[in-house]
Amino acid sequence: PTPEPLTLIRPSGVVTRHSSDIIAIDDAKVSAACRYIRQHATAGLTVPQVADHVTLSRRALERRFHNALKRSPQSELRRVQLERVRRLLEDTDHKLSVIAKMSGFRYHEYMSKVFKEKMGMSPGIYRKSKRRDIQVSKDADPDQEAQGEYPQHAS
Repeated sequence: PTPEPLTLIRPSGVVTRHSSDIIAIDDAKVSAACRYIRQHATAGLTVPQVADHVTLSRRALERRFHNALKRSPQSELRRVQLERVRRLLEDTDHKLSVIAKMSGFRYHEYMSKVFKEKMGMSPGIYRKSKRRDIQVSKDADPDQEAQGEYPQHAS
């Protein structure tokens, strides 16, 4: 029997699992704080809540965070929240107000401001650019893809 031809499907991206999104942190309290942030950032978590969870004062947590990671607990919290925003913009058609709530932001206007500051474009433009990349990928020549030659997209 003749085998059926293979259909190649181009991946749309890589999703980082919590179990693989770990960096080596020597400070056990900072490590615990990072885990807690990853698990609860999208539920409206605050830095004082993180400090309480790891039984440190806010100032002690900030000092230890800077020593271990060269960034603040607040910047780690925002990084996790913005990663969630980015994924939701790429993968859903949810309104910004819904994405804000799902990502731990109280107000979608503030989420949009922070997103633009960090990503260099508004959430709407980001979403459109990712949708255009996906459309271009769907239109790519399957013969080129079969040979491992993918069209380059402007970033």
